[in-house]
Amino acid sequence: MRHRRISIGSPLNNIAEGVISMVFGVKSSSHSLIFFGIRSVIEVLSASLVVWRFMNRLKAGEEARMSKDMRVERIATLAIGILLMMLASAAVGTSIASLVAQSFQRIAHHHCSLRALPSSCCSGTEALPRKGAEL
Repeated sequence: MRHRRISIGSPLNNIAEGVISMVFGVKSSSHSLIFFGIRSVIEVLSASLVVWRFMNRLKAGEEARMSKDMRVERIATLAIGILLMMLASAAVGTSIASLVAQSFQRIAHHHCSLRALPSSCCSGTEALPRKGAEL
């Protein structure tokens, strides 16, 4: 009976941590927190599949159900594989989003730094064209 409480309690904990991390990740624009929330949701789905798989295993005297057991095994394995691919895709997507955001911040910082420089600091007048000047 204790294993059923753990089987139910663990996904509930992961759901709570996933929702909380996604909410705070969106509020703070943190890609890492959002990814952690997505990972928690995928963990819940994966754990649910494993529990479902073991609840449908063969018991003594049920050899006639062998084909059903193989079907359950095949479905569970395929679904867990798909969830792992989703997890990998989320990791790659989060990494790309973080890199793009960091690149835009660097470009914006560089652009603001150039605008703040007086024209006498530039090596030539062509470095920063003035308004109305022909190119």
